[in-house]
Amino acid sequence: MKKVLWGIAMCCCYAMSYAELQQKPENVVADFGYFLNQWCRTNDTKYREKIVDLCEGNGFRVSDQIAIEKAKYQGKYQDLNAYLKIFGDLRSNSTQIVFSNIKKVTINNCKTKEDSELQPIYADISIKSTKWNYRFSDLFYVKKGKIVYIGDYDGEVCLDCTCELPIEVMQIEFKFADVRGNESKYGEEYAYSGDCQWIYSRAKIKSPKTIKDLPILRRILFPSGENMHCPTCGVPKDFTSADTIDVEEGEHWYYFRGTGYSNSSFSVQGKYQYELWAAETPLIAKSFVVLPPKPAIVDYLEITNIEFVGIDKNDNEITRPIQNNGVLSPYNKIKGIKVKLYYTKLSKDININVVFDVEGKNLRDDYYTNSSTIQLQKNTKQCFFKIKYSKMPRNKYVRIEISSDNSNATNSRSKNIYNVKIE
Repeated sequence: MKKVLWGIAMCCCYAMSYAELQQKPENVVADFGYFLNQWCRTNDTKYREKIVDLCEGNGFRVSDQIAIEKAKYQGKYQDLNAYLKIFGDLRSNSTQIVFSNIKKVTINNCKTKEDSELQPIYADISIKSTKWNYRFSDLFYVKKGKIVYIGDYDGEVCLDCTCELPIEVMQIEFKFADVRGNESKYGEEYAYSGDCQWIYSRAKIKSPKTIKDLPILRRILFPSGENMHCPTCGVPKDFTSADTIDVEEGEHWYYFRGTGYSNSSFSVQGKYQYELWAAETPLIAKSFVVLPPKPAIVDYLEITNIEFVGIDKNDNEITRPIQNNGVLSPYNKIKGIKVKLYYTKLSKDININVVFDVEGKNLRDDYYTNSSTIQLQKNTKQCFFKIKYSKMPRNKYVRIEISSDNSNATNSRSKNIYNVKIE
């Protein structure tokens, strides 16, 4: 009986040792290389499934030479499925992928935290096929037997280390873009609910040395504290989105891609928290506020619609209204154009400049060029004015340029240009 129990105990110890061996980070990376080679050589999907099993699905991201150069991915991040698609063209019995010199490493002379579950593993990689001939070094971060990140070793990015990153984020600024594509200037700290679609940021970073391909994670927290996660951005679920930057020695501004909604806008009002992280190291945090919807009364020209109507010699309307780039007819009856301008209700009187000329005419010398100043009254939302010539131009576009001369407005606007043809 004792012999049987001893045999069972020995088997259990062997099973435990084998399981521990399988979980060693170096073996995880070696298996990844082996399965990748077998999948490309045999096109057997069971090896692809084994690769997937070795990687952390939701949190996996990659930014090595293959992901950047072959996928030409601007954000420099790929998820697992996108990464494996890159190797689809290599599936041939002549393909050879070899992982060698696999070992634990320290990055930037840093040691991984003693209690950290994240282990950096170095590997030399050789890929030979009829299409590729690559030699490079990658860094695999392994956590609990799963690969969570693959990066270019030349970047020397220190993740979850006892030392601090040498960079100092000195300042961060925001700008906002509304649903019509208008952008504010950097330095804004508030936006309007229902009208803010994207938030952009820039950070002033000071570094004593150059750092290549430094991954920067962004986290935006709603007023409730919930993370604004982007499920298609290939970042961990605790973050919103990510960028990769090349940090230069000295003090410089670095610009990050916009975060927001493709078909809607920020609707939740309140104070948001905006954070920048390098791996598990927080760099800087700043808040911005989403205010109630923008008031309907403004102190600047915000055109909401414009229409053009043909008029006779007595200023009677003789055509239906048309929009920008439309055509008015018949030519022989039209003696002028009535412009119907609609805009957001004004909180004060403002002046607008109107310049109109004819396609193909000299803008300075020809009598077809005219300009005037029109005052828009406080609390109004529309204004009508006329364009008349002694002989109306035929089959030519009349160009109307409208701009505000109110330099004290809280929101400046560029010139608005419209065209209408008579034929």
